[in-house]
Amino acid sequence: MNRFKTMTFIAIIITLVACFMLNGCESGSGDDQLTPTPTLTPTPTATATPVITITGPDGMSITSIDFGSINGAVRTFNIGNTGSGSLLVSKMELVDRESQNFSLDTQAPFTVEPGTEKTVSITFNATEPGSYHSTLTIGGDDQSNPFAVIELYAVLPPLQVNYGDFGLGSGDAVNFEDEWDLTRGPLTVSYTLDMFGIETEGFTPTQVGMRTTGAVNINPQGEGGWMDALAQQINATNPSSFDMDDHFLLDAGTWDEASYDAWKDAITSGITIETPFGSYDTNYFWYDRDGVDPFQPDYWYFSDGQNFNTRAIYNVVIEYHYVPGSPSKGVMFATVNGLPCGVFGPFSGTDPNWLNYPNIPGLSFDATDFTSMQAFANYNPLDGSWQPTVNGSVSITNLTVTGWPKE
Repeated sequence: MNRFKTMTFIAIIITLVACFMLNGCESGSGDDQLTPTPTLTPTPTATATPVITITGPDGMSITSIDFGSINGAVRTFNIGNTGSGSLLVSKMELVDRESQNFSLDTQAPFTVEPGTEKTVSITFNATEPGSYHSTLTIGGDDQSNPFAVIELYAVLPPLQVNYGDFGLGSGDAVNFEDEWDLTRGPLTVSYTLDMFGIETEGFTPTQVGMRTTGAVNINPQGEGGWMDALAQQINATNPSSFDMDDHFLLDAGTWDEASYDAWKDAITSGITIETPFGSYDTNYFWYDRDGVDPFQPDYWYFSDGQNFNTRAIYNVVIEYHYVPGSPSKGVMFATVNGLPCGVFGPFSGTDPNWLNYPNIPGLSFDATDFTSMQAFANYNPLDGSWQPTVNGSVSITNLTVTGWPKE
């Protein structure tokens, strides 16, 4: 009897264990079941992601790099990763027409680990003056910013050529073989003219300027623009005194003060071409060589020592601009001894009454090809009706052209 009870107890224990191992069993005659053991859900692991940054050497975010005007300039920037995962930079590409003028010292692909950065150098190289631009595209696996863009800029200043010093006698004419493109940017011709070798008055001018390649070197009307300079005796108040005045005038084949038709805004440098507004009622084309004329020193523009008593030496600067349109035009503005040479109105007291003050007057001109122009100079009569009444000679020093060469 006791043995039977013991075996029964052991059987009950085995049955209960089996029920629990099977995650539940029936008990008694009812429908109740044992409560199942709860299942634990594991905590998800965060995905590591990269975050790209583009900064300059100072650590500040950048979207562009300026190389200035130095050929061979080197600039650096940093590709950083502030995220939690590795950043794969799979692409670094320079695009646009001038991309060949920029070079990278680093090529993709490469990896930037979290909390680090990669320094990249870019070098600018060019042989021709002009403005340069390229776009650097950086591609990576930052899903929120798969492409970063940096704009690259550089400017090489215009070319400057000094043609040196030379003299011109009656009938001489020269030109220089370099070809210049006025459509690419402004052009400047500068020189010093010594007219002391002209000792008598007359209408034989010295002409210095720019004309289309292949055009004549004497009065190339319709093919460029230039400065005329000649010696004329005016307002001789004392017959026993020698009163030589030198006459300067921008010319495009018209030889006429009344032809001036352009303005350059003194503040914005904007250029306007209009109906000719020039006038003969002005002294602002004349420069007193010897200072014996009693009325000229009373005027403001002769009293500063630049025009009054010039000794026949003049520093001339001619500034050329291209104005696209239908038809396209060239425009010239000039200074003689540092002062604008152009059309001004009547004078009141010691102050000038400029027609369109403070704008600077100038002259437009035509050319068959503004992309191919050459510097020229001569000492000659204007045409067959203007007799070479002046002998002597002139000298030109430091004839310099600054501008954009023909491509």
